[in-house]
Amino acid sequence: MPAFPIVKTLREGLGGNSFTRIYGILNGTCNYILTRMEQDRLAFDDCLRDAQRLGYAEADPTSTSKATTPRKSFRFLASLAFGTKLDPKAIYVEGISSITLADLDAADQLGYRVSCSASR
Repeated sequence: MPAFPIVKTLREGLGGNSFTRIYGILNGTCNYILTRMEQDRLAFDDCLRDAQRLGYAEADPTSTSKATTPRKSFRFLASLAFGTKLDPKAIYVEGISSITLADLDAADQLGYRVSCSASR
């Protein structure tokens, strides 16, 4: 089970409420890497190595760069919030390993930001 502070709240504190949407950053490593890329103008590989050195990223970053962990986390939170089980294939995910500084710049020029978030 993911270690989200919201889990206890969803299970116990908001039982009488209904949800129309959940939204959040589901992978701190991804968030760290994209923030460093954007703020410090560093390439993905440099940020990943730094995250590994600092203990933010696993030695094998596959689950972060391919977005498998966020998919699992999103499925778990959706099951709590909506009482449903989502088919993993129905959740579009895209890893961040191919994102470049040019991608971040293009998103910025269009008024967007690249993020590690999910919503339903």
